Amino acid sequence: MCPSFHIFHKVHELKMKLFFLNFMLFSCCCQTGAVTREYYIGIIETTWNYAPGNTNIISGQLFAEEEQAEVFLKKGPHRIGSIYKKAIYTQYTNSLYDVIVEKPSWLGLLGPVIKGEVGDSIIIHLKNFASRSYTLHPHGVRYTKENEVFLQHLLYIQQTVSTNVICQRQQLIHPEEIL
Repeated sequence: MCPSFHIFHKVHELKMKLFFLNFMLFSCCCQTGAVTREYYIGIIETTWNYAPGNTNIISGQLFAEEEQAEVFLKKGPHRIGSIYKKAIYTQYTNSLYDVIVEKPSWLGLLGPVIKGEVGDSIIIHLKNFASRSYTLHPHGVRYTKENEVFLQHLLYIQQTVSTNVICQRQQLIHPEEIL
């Protein structure tokens, strides 16, 4: 093989590597298509029967006939029974909190899915309609330890290019409070 061909091949390979490296650096540094995503979430209370019906679907027996099941399902002085009060996080369309955004049935009691991409800003407005205080944590959003601060009256989650949240509030939202 000709030595000049070998040198040409190495130079071409080096140029391709530099081109690829520049492309990767440019892709990582550019904030293309970043948007602000705004969510209105309300905390409402509902009752939930964790053992609806009167039959154990595993054994086929009536709950009244099963001694172990009756201990947990029957309401009494030392038991709350099978009906619990649940706080449900519900998404609304706007700041009036009057129109609920329909969610897929497979989400069940889970709250809304908060979507975001690298570089997006996520703003969450939270209103507590419940009878006690609750908080909200955006699971899956990465942030640094320094950003886990309690801010006075702020629930503003902003994501930077490196997917670090700039500020986050981890504070109880009291009944009828809006943030």
